[in-house]
Amino acid sequence: MIQQVVQSFRSGELSVAEVQPPSLRAGGVLVRTAASAISSGTEGSTFRTARRSLVGKAKERPDLVRQVLDTAAREGVGATIRKVRARLDTLKGLGYAAAGEVVVIGRGVEGIAAGDRVACAGVGYACHAEMNWVPRNLVARIPEGVPYEDAAFATLGAISLQGIHQAEIPFGGSVAVIGLGLIGQITARILQAGGFRVFGIDVSPVAVAEALRGGIDDAACGSGEEIATLVDAFTARRGVDAAIVTASTNSGVVVDLAGEIVRDRGVVSIVGGVRIDVPRSVSSVFYEKEARIVLSRSYGPGRYDPDYEERGFDYPIGYVRWTEGRNLDLFLDLLARGKVSLDGIVTHRFDVSQADEAFGLLSGDGDDERSLGIVLRYPERDDAAEASVATLPASREKSGGRARVVDRPVGLGLIGAGNFARGTLLPSLEGAGPHRIEAVTTSSGITAHAAQERFGIARAHGGPEELFADENVDAVMILTRHDSHAELATRAMAAGKQVFVEKPLALDRDQLQRVEEARLEHGGALMVGYNRRFSAAGAALATTLSKLHGPFQIDYRINAGPIARDHWYQDPEVGGGRIIGEGGHFVDLLIHVLGALPTKASAHALADRSERWLASDNVAASLSFDDGSVATLRYVSSGDKRYPKERIEVLGDGAVVVLEDLRRLEMHRGGKRTVQRFKSGKGHREELAAFVESVATGGLDPIPFGELVAASEATFAIVESAARGGVLVPIRG
Repeated sequence: MIQQVVQSFRSGELSVAEVQPPSLRAGGVLVRTAASAISSGTEGSTFRTARRSLVGKAKERPDLVRQVLDTAAREGVGATIRKVRARLDTLKGLGYAAAGEVVVIGRGVEGIAAGDRVACAGVGYACHAEMNWVPRNLVARIPEGVPYEDAAFATLGAISLQGIHQAEIPFGGSVAVIGLGLIGQITARILQAGGFRVFGIDVSPVAVAEALRGGIDDAACGSGEEIATLVDAFTARRGVDAAIVTASTNSGVVVDLAGEIVRDRGVVSIVGGVRIDVPRSVSSVFYEKEARIVLSRSYGPGRYDPDYEERGFDYPIGYVRWTEGRNLDLFLDLLARGKVSLDGIVTHRFDVSQADEAFGLLSGDGDDERSLGIVLRYPERDDAAEASVATLPASREKSGGRARVVDRPVGLGLIGAGNFARGTLLPSLEGAGPHRIEAVTTSSGITAHAAQERFGIARAHGGPEELFADENVDAVMILTRHDSHAELATRAMAAGKQVFVEKPLALDRDQLQRVEEARLEHGGALMVGYNRRFSAAGAALATTLSKLHGPFQIDYRINAGPIARDHWYQDPEVGGGRIIGEGGHFVDLLIHVLGALPTKASAHALADRSERWLASDNVAASLSFDDGSVATLRYVSSGDKRYPKERIEVLGDGAVVVLEDLRRLEMHRGGKRTVQRFKSGKGHREELAAFVESVATGGLDPIPFGELVAASEATFAIVESAARGGVLVPIRG
């Protein structure tokens, strides 16, 4: 177990929790933390927001309030409350700047070795924790002679450097730094090291005094005309070449001041969170000077790019001189050569066990002494990190395709416990038959810890292999990102476990084949989270069609709404895209209500040359079934997300049957109309009850395995056909 600083988003309470260390993953390294830096700006804001009341949080994030209302309209109040509760019950790991020693390197990592001293960056990576997993591009080797406490500020140094790079200051130029907090002080010292003339500005006399002690050329306290007068004198009435705004305020005064003090065609580089209201009128100082405003994006190029940060792809230096990683390297080099010193900037040091006192300085709960740089220190431990390295356990039993009978409450083990698991699936386990959640493992120890507290889970394991070896775990629930589903399912079956895996079962035919082989060899229950067939509305539609004579023609429209292009769902290697990632839901419901398997598919994607919409998110597919039925499946992201999501129309045997959003089933036949209405449940509770019962009794799979395979194969065929211009693709049955 390791110590990690966490904060409850519901109550704002901060604590040091004992959690499992993070798992070792490809493309990154495990780092034993020696020191981490607390950012008084970014972290202080996050810390204070979490401490607000629900009303205060709502005022801070009105966009989230709108999302909640939209979700309630689509999914019902009960489901929405569960999702909101899951979000509020989240424990957030704080921190994004740390330094320590590499313990283990993951697959594909080059240029870093175990034992290296490194600085680490990144929200969710360089946390205030004894052990962190950090992607390769967000670690930088610490030069000899630089102490861990200084190196922990490399992330803050990279932020400062990016603001300077964006300003494009000419050699010998003059610069104003507006806002002399932690980032402002570091920025001023870097500029001094670069030979620029630097004028510091802040409303705090203490901050101004610290900047002057740090060697800045001049500094003043204020924000009005008196500052412009002083800057005029500082620059011989020319104005500064650039103003770097490192203040944080909701007022537009700071940007106005920056415009007043820059020279003609000067640059205002905005690093801090400030209000930007720039009039374009002829009387505007920005217009008169033709001054440029540029924004500085965090630590530098690569920030928010999953290819750079998560997958380790670097940018060619000939095109991008200063990336996140190179900014980290540069700041560490400035420290090593004595060009920049953090003397006076690091004002407080605490052991990690005293984190509540450290953060109290940011909230006003501590003493009145001004805090700039706050360092958390970590105990030295001789034990190496117990990284979770994937191994394939030997099969302990074969069941010939049937699950073994469990004569006690079914022991469940969770792999993954994200928002969907905590907000939808795990609450749906209530009333699902005799069971107990015995264990959980996640890639982040803090997520497992939060799940333990919320759902009373007995144990947290360090990785899947530990969970597979847990004799109290009868069945494994795989609730991770899509790319790991097939591998984890095959490993769980090989370990003799019964398996529930969220959709999709596999991302491609090779993965699916490996699952089929594991199922054939090891047997046991295997279920995919296709919940719609278990909903009251889905069951009623199946019953209605069973009383009619097919074949049928079906039109199934899914108004899915857009998601970001860089969302992990859209990554073919991680999420598989939305048809493979989510489309199996709808194919499975068609299989269930028809009692037939799909045999071939053709599909066309939206031809939007404006590229407003992803073609792969807007697909019309035609599916033929072995009972002669034909279904058109229309998956659309370009509609209005607030409009109901799903509509199914079935025509055949002199009848028209319409299912609206799993809430209303209407049948027209012989001039008569019948209507059934259902609650908004989508079948999660019923599917989990069926799974628990199948494990407990050794009964048949709740969804026949052949239907699971057919649903996956159909999504593969749809994607293939759309990519090939609508050719007919057979579906393996």
